[in-house]
Amino acid sequence: MLVLQTALNGLVLGGVYSLAAVGFSLIFGALGIVNLTHGIFVICGAYASMMLFHGLSVDPFFATIPVAFVFFFIGYVYQRYLIQLAVSRASLVASLLVTFGVALIARNLLQLGFSPDVRTITPSYSFSSLVIGGLRVDMVRLIGVGVSLVLLSLMALLLAKTAFGRRIRATAQQPLAANLSGVNVPHVFGQTFGLGAAFAAAAGAVLGIVQPFSPSAEEFWTLNAFIVVVLGGVGSPSGALLGDPARADLELHGPVCRSILHQRRDVPRARGHAARPAAWSARQRLRREPMMRFLGLAGAVAAAAVLPEFLPPFYVRVVQFFFFSAALALAWNIMGGFAGYWSFGHTVFIGMGGFAAAHLVTALGLSAGPVQMVTGIVFGALFCGAFAAIIAYPILRLRGIYFAIAMLGISQVVAELANNVSWVKGDVGLFIETKLPGDIAPERFYYYVFGGLLLVTALASFLILRGRFGYGLLAIREDEDTAKMLGVPTEKLKILGFVASAALVGMLGATYAYSLGYFTTGSLFRVDFSLNMIIYCLIGGIGTIAGPILGAAVMLFLTQVVLGGVLELHLLVTGAVVVVIVLSMPDGIMGLLGSLTTRKPAAPPAPASPEVAR
Repeated sequence: MLVLQTALNGLVLGGVYSLAAVGFSLIFGALGIVNLTHGIFVICGAYASMMLFHGLSVDPFFATIPVAFVFFFIGYVYQRYLIQLAVSRASLVASLLVTFGVALIARNLLQLGFSPDVRTITPSYSFSSLVIGGLRVDMVRLIGVGVSLVLLSLMALLLAKTAFGRRIRATAQQPLAANLSGVNVPHVFGQTFGLGAAFAAAAGAVLGIVQPFSPSAEEFWTLNAFIVVVLGGVGSPSGALLGDPARADLELHGPVCRSILHQRRDVPRARGHAARPAAWSARQRLRREPMMRFLGLAGAVAAAAVLPEFLPPFYVRVVQFFFFSAALALAWNIMGGFAGYWSFGHTVFIGMGGFAAAHLVTALGLSAGPVQMVTGIVFGALFCGAFAAIIAYPILRLRGIYFAIAMLGISQVVAELANNVSWVKGDVGLFIETKLPGDIAPERFYYYVFGGLLLVTALASFLILRGRFGYGLLAIREDEDTAKMLGVPTEKLKILGFVASAALVGMLGATYAYSLGYFTTGSLFRVDFSLNMIIYCLIGGIGTIAGPILGAAVMLFLTQVVLGGVLELHLLVTGAVVVVIVLSMPDGIMGLLGSLTTRKPAAPPAPASPEVAR
């Protein structure tokens, strides 16, 4: 009976969860946008329902109608005048950052307006229940799942049987053909996004009665939408909605030049004495550039080496965390930037690296010291590389957002296993004993350790990018099918890149576990780690080496130094800065610097007019 009761409760709650996920599925299926503000719409719907209930005594279930209408117009304006602006200036990828920034802003505003406390909506029938065959069901959950099923049915009928639904399906499958047929595609995109926001807010109005909510719960509902949509089928009416939608292509398509794959070194030489000075000048310039870069790098390393002497311990920790974050972003960039395979779940390698290192040194009985630490870090890297090699072939058959979501699913599954398998001890936590050399402070020791690992990761990225391996990954990013037809071993290169990226992240995860000393599943398997890797790369310049480092520096300086004293506005200002950077610098900081330093060719002189010639 207990099993049946649990199954019934899960089934009822799952019906409400499906209502919360259907808006996410609709927006992704039709527009190709990963809407990270989805959870905000859900929570805002709950707060709107709460205000209607307490202010006007409107029943929360009836409140779903006005709440849905209001958020339809909010979603329409949001898509037409902000998200579409990001897409037109940059790409669909930029919309991910914009929705992330808006989510931070809205979450901060909710905390300021309603406080971070947990709220509930309790109508008179909140504590009533219905007994069916010995099974007890809460009345609010039963009504909630009924309302959810009605709304889901209306959504299916709207898309399948109305002209509005046909326009949505047409623009989702062939936007160009729909435009040629007279459909106002931007208007339909705005309506589709508004419809997704309306259903998310309506779900929030229902969920406000079923369970408590707070501004911080928006992360859970966004992640829950990912999971429900993947399990039910992306765009499936039974899983979430929109049968067989057109998949958004997040990769940039373009011709793959044979020169990328087979660089020719027999460049024709200029003939004649007139060409020698120019050639000699070019050679001198090429010789000077590596020397200047080397001197700049050496100066930066020397400055970083003496920096802890002049900084208080807090700022030493800030720079230490910058080294760690920049190295993570560089490691993610190998697959996400070079190959174009974005991962939303790279945090799995941080967690696996830390737990693998801790269990190995414990099993071997190694005493704290340099040998123990190096052994744990190396094993963490190898363990993650081996795990990546095992899952590489099946998961790399997916592309675009499907690969990204699959990696998110893997990270969540592994995190749950770490939490629930007793011998892993992820729920109770693990200790890693460390013995620092001499009397050096912990923050200073790990400052130098993470600084060295950043150099190692940057060197690995440089060697990959400058060799045939890197040219192959770039070819995969530009057009994988064409690269394969040209003879590029795409499967092999993807697996090697995935393993290298995972091993580097595992190395950093094991080191991070050592720096914590005590850690649990929640300490290492953090979704924000995965998201921050993407954010840093996009802000600095994805696909470059300096870009992830610059992105991490800008964001951490902003969040840890500039906004350190205004914690109540921390999320708001951070989100606003992210949105402004995306809209003003769509190619990141490196793209902006490149456009400023690239000299425009001089315009050719205008031909003389016939009158002047005469």
